Amino acid sequence: MDRKKFSLSFKELEGMRVLIVDDDPESISIIKKILSNTGLIFDSADCGEVALELAGKFEPDLILMDILMPGINGFEACKRLKSDSKTQNIPVIFISSRSKSEDCSEGFSIGGVDYISKPFYKEEILSRVYAQMTLRKLFKEKEHAILQMSDDLKSKSLELKSASRQLLETHEKMEGWAETANQRVLEKENFLKNLTENIVDGLITIDSEGIIQTFNPSAEKLFGYAKEEVIGTNVKILMPEPFNSEHDGYIKKFLETGVGKIIGIGREVTGLRKDGSTFPLDLGVSYMKVKDSYIFIGTLRDLTERNKANAELLRFSHVVNSTLHEIFVFDAESYKFITVNKAAQENLGYTMEELCEMTPLDLKKEYTEKTFRELTLPLIERKVPELVFVTNHQRKNGTRYPVEIRLQLLEQEVETVFFAIAQDITERKQFENQLIMARDAAEHASRAKSDFLARMSHELRTPLNAILGFAQLFKLEPKSLTSIQLENIDRISYSGKHLLDLINEILDLARIESEQINLTQEHVPVGEIIDEVITLLNPLAFQNEVKINYLKDELSESHVIADKVRLKQVIINLMSNAIKYNKKMGT
Repeated sequence: MDRKKFSLSFKELEGMRVLIVDDDPESISIIKKILSNTGLIFDSADCGEVALELAGKFEPDLILMDILMPGINGFEACKRLKSDSKTQNIPVIFISSRSKSEDCSEGFSIGGVDYISKPFYKEEILSRVYAQMTLRKLFKEKEHAILQMSDDLKSKSLELKSASRQLLETHEKMEGWAETANQRVLEKENFLKNLTENIVDGLITIDSEGIIQTFNPSAEKLFGYAKEEVIGTNVKILMPEPFNSEHDGYIKKFLETGVGKIIGIGREVTGLRKDGSTFPLDLGVSYMKVKDSYIFIGTLRDLTERNKANAELLRFSHVVNSTLHEIFVFDAESYKFITVNKAAQENLGYTMEELCEMTPLDLKKEYTEKTFRELTLPLIERKVPELVFVTNHQRKNGTRYPVEIRLQLLEQEVETVFFAIAQDITERKQFENQLIMARDAAEHASRAKSDFLARMSHELRTPLNAILGFAQLFKLEPKSLTSIQLENIDRISYSGKHLLDLINEILDLARIESEQINLTQEHVPVGEIIDEVITLLNPLAFQNEVKINYLKDELSESHVIADKVRLKQVIINLMSNAIKYNKKMGT
């Protein structure tokens, strides 16, 4: 071979990666130098272990593998590369200084693609590398093309499946739509049938001649006819005179002018039952045009109960407006007044229209929405049936007056409301104020009386002490006095002491009224205190010609625990009453 003319173009292989594996750095250097102008990218490893790691990491396009290396040799490294799905397709060219045919055979058997012997020849390395790199590029391009074709086929297959599925779904939807449409028609027919048969109001349809076409069960109940009895007959049989005779004229006028007397309006009319009785009806009439003819639709409601309720309501309203108490009904949520009686309107000075835009908070200025809700919470929580409280109402002119409110919560079918009865308690408040003033005056008089008693007691004590003092002076010289004089002096002393006790009682009375009374408990001899009382009351008994007998027994020697002064006064009061109200010569 003429080495000078040897030339290969690696231009289309630029950027491809080559891994050189050899434990001899010089061999790696030579190979790199030979391939230096090819535009290839080089990685190198000095053993099998590093070669496996780099191959897994970079996935080179070609591996130049030395056979004889310490650790994992080239054959073993190749086996491991071929066993890994990630690296099994990387071509391996073995490098060896040995030229044994068995090495070549073993290398090819484990997946090697070529063999380069040492020492290296540039042309050999370039040609073998070029050949394998070209094959590798073609393989990758082919693999990419196959993958692309596979992806395209998958995509087309998916599109075809999607189109088939859409076509099938569309077909199923069309069948479903058709079935649904039929079902809806049936449902609407059943709905209209159920509606006409179950509607609470009577429903009758007639044609432009007045002939009854339909007659629902509610209409049967209203008039007492079965639908078979009236369908095909003129609707006039359901009307008393003069409406019976006039009805055909109403239809004729509408068909000629397009103007109806009750069509689209509704009004109260009189119905005629099968048994000949009449009853009030609320009649609403509408119409629809079907091709060239008209169908008239009448809805009817028996007003008998409503008219009775209205009459009752009118009577109740008269009673409510006749009472002098103020009556309010307001919504439980918004607090807006619903109705207010005449007495409340006149007292407050507001019209019904003005009050319907107001709430209780507009009348009770001391309440906020929060405090009023707290006030009514026991009613809302059903803890109490009624609330009674006193507040003030403010009139339109700004004046205020006291009221007593009785508030209840009423649950109705349509809404829940508060019902309040307000009583103007201006006069009661005035009377209460007068009572308070009278009480204050009485307390003032009582205090004045107590002050008077205290002063009077002090004034009486002074001369009484002088009398008692002189009596004691007489007793100091008893020999100069007769027995009657001594007895009289003793009576003066006892009576003076008793009078002093009475004065003290007066002072005690003042203390009782001021809640300052003090009781002194002690052992009191019963016989001794009775003797003192008899001595004091003998003059009164003599004056009333009554004799006091005292039969002493074992009780006379007993003692009781009591306040001596007050016990003595109690006995005196009892015995003095017995003397005063006794008969002459009594005992």
